[in-house]
Amino acid sequence: MSDFNFQPSYEAVIDNTPRVKTVSFGDGYEQRVADGINITKDMWSVVFQRPVAEIDVIESFFKAKSGVDSFTWTPSGRSEIKVLCRNWSRRIIAPNVGVISTKFEQVFE
Repeated sequence: MSDFNFQPSYEAVIDNTPRVKTVSFGDGYEQRVADGINITKDMWSVVFQRPVAEIDVIESFFKAKSGVDSFTWTPSGRSEIKVLCRNWSRRIIAPNVGVISTKFEQVFE
C-alpha cells in the first residue's frame, strides 16, 4: 500500500526528459549516449482540490517529507512508484475548498 493515498482531482500530466550526454563536433555532427541506467524518470504534474481539512492533511504530509524524503504513490491505472515532492503551492478557491498544485518527481533509490 502506498504511503500517499490521495489521487489528483484532475488528469495528471506526465513529463519526461531522458538524461542524455551529447558531444557536438565542428562539422555539425553530434554523438549522443544514455546517461546512466535509469535515464527516463516521470515528472507528474498533479492538482488536488478538496475540502480545506483534507488539503491541510496533504500539506502536512508534504511538510513532513520536506522535499528530502521520498514516498510511494500509485498513479491511477499504474504501478506504485517512489516519488519526491520538492515544492507545492496552495490556494483557497471557495469557502472551505482548497487546491494544492505540485509535481511528483520519480526517484530511483
